[in-house]
Amino acid sequence: MAFMLKINGTSHEVDVDGDTPLLWVLRDVLGMTGTKFGCGKALCGACTVHVDGAATQTCITTVIAASLFAAGRLIARQDLRRG
Repeated sequence: MAFMLKINGTSHEVDVDGDTPLLWVLRDVLGMTGTKFGCGKALCGACTVHVDGAATQTCITTVIAASLFAAGRLIARQDLRRG
């Protein structure tokens, strides 16, 4: 299924299963490796990004949930480091 995500101000269309964790979409599909895998249970915060202004653990958030929650507006770690 295709999803449109706006990440760091840029639109990206990804074709993945809706239940794919957002972490793997960011890292494996889009190559945004600033978001890290830590514990896989949303306890450590390594995978945290902002979804429409709210801190979200991408290891337990599916791509469909992220796209529905925020109309796909995400700020991934690469952008947070810049400024």
